[in-house]
Amino acid sequence: MWATLRQVASTLGKLVEVDWQSLFGSFFAMTRIKVKCRNPGKITRKSIMEMDDDIYLLNFKARDVEQEADNEARF
Repeated sequence: MWATLRQVASTLGKLVEVDWQSLFGSFFAMTRIKVKCRNPGKITRKSIMEMDDDIYLLNFKARDVEQEADNEARF
């Protein structure tokens, strides 16, 4: 679990904090992480990632910033 969170966070910036309450409260369906990044406005709403030979569609919601449109997502 920890390696997965670090892998996802590293695509956005540097992992600072994990909200374990949200992770356990949502039965591992959603978690909140805090990352340091230069331009949080460039975080896309959706991104596709490959982990352990499986493909996942991840949804991101950045607080207090306008995110890029979905058609500009990094694939």
